[in-house]
Amino acid sequence: MGGSSPVKTVPRPLAGDFNLHTDTDTDPDGTPFNRLLAETGLRDVYAALSCAEPGRIDKFLFRSSDAVTITPLSWRFETTCSCAATASR
Repeated sequence: MGGSSPVKTVPRPLAGDFNLHTDTDTDPDGTPFNRLLAETGLRDVYAALSCAEPGRIDKFLFRSSDAVTITPLSWRFETTCSCAATASR
């Protein structure tokens, strides 16, 4: 089987009420979450934007591809997560 794994090459947004605590290296959710990011090529919007509160429990993950670029523009917390991104071909 040649080529890249589809797990890492298909552009993908993924949002959810993860409730993962990833604030510090000692948080029990940090290791599986970091493994998820490493194995899938996903990035956390909050981390990508260098937001002021690292480790927010609600996550919005994304991954670009060679054909589609996803660029996070903002993240703000209201009563629900409001994430904005652009995709270009």
